[in-house]
Amino acid sequence: CGRVRGLGDVYRRQRDAGAGVDVSAGKTQHYFSVGYTRSDGATANSDFNKGNAFYSGKLTLPEFRLQWQTGLVTQNYGANTFYSGLYPDQYEATRRYLISVSGETTGTFHLAPSVYWLRSTDHFQLIRNTSTGENYHRTDVYGLNLNSYVDWALGRTSFGTEFRNEG
Repeated sequence: CGRVRGLGDVYRRQRDAGAGVDVSAGKTQHYFSVGYTRSDGATANSDFNKGNAFYSGKLTLPEFRLQWQTGLVTQNYGANTFYSGLYPDQYEATRRYLISVSGETTGTFHLAPSVYWLRSTDHFQLIRNTSTGENYHRTDVYGLNLNSYVDWALGRTSFGTEFRNEG
């Protein structure tokens, strides 16, 4: 952290912060982390800020294991000449969201189901703080899996199925 003389009269300041906690309680485990970074940028319109948060949990029992997670990542930045040198005031903001749950039985025959969802969004401005060249994108990916396997004298035999949608 601090100030460094950049090009011209631009000063660069960057700040970073983050923390994580891992807790085990009985048959459960939990992990949570957050982070944030921001910078004024070293050149005009190269500023950015990024944030993230993540949580995962796990339950372990003799009959099965269950895991889940969720997360968020954000990023906003001045995209000086990132896409074109003709437009130095470009801007972009992205977001990513994630949720998933999976499990697995124990014993001779294993079942391993999972379900997930991921969303990504993107907001672009050709000229920052205007609607000139502005566009929005959103992608959703979600799915459901059911896999299984059995170990036996000749090795492991497995089979499964998946439903997945991307839009």
